[in-house]
Amino acid sequence: MEDVLIPIVAILVTIGGPVAIAIVVLAQRHANKQKRYEMILRATEAGRSPQEIEELLGTVDGGGSGGNALLKAGCIVAAIGLGVFFIGLLNDVAQMSLGGGAFVFVLGLGMVAAWYFGDRREGRDAS
Repeated sequence: MEDVLIPIVAILVTIGGPVAIAIVVLAQRHANKQKRYEMILRATEAGRSPQEIEELLGTVDGGGSGGNALLKAGCIVAAIGLGVFFIGLLNDVAQMSLGGGAFVFVLGLGMVAAWYFGDRREGRDAS
């Protein structure tokens, strides 16, 4: 019985874990958007101007830190990639982690580059 149960549980956890995380993230985003829309509705009902609403949302959203989110995520992903790469260097058994760590590191660098070039392009549009 255990010979059949272990692979089934492993497959369910492997597939179900990321799906459960995605569902939680999507539900959290939906709840945040719902709260934002309710706040906008209350502010318009109170007769606030659009500029006041933008200022209010700017303080609630963290002052518009969405532009730096890609930089932050890229740095975190690159650091994880470096960690996996160095663990692969220290552990002779895990040769697959060298390639995986390098791939994740390059992925993080790509996110930082996307933030950098996107930020520069937005700066040119504003000029």
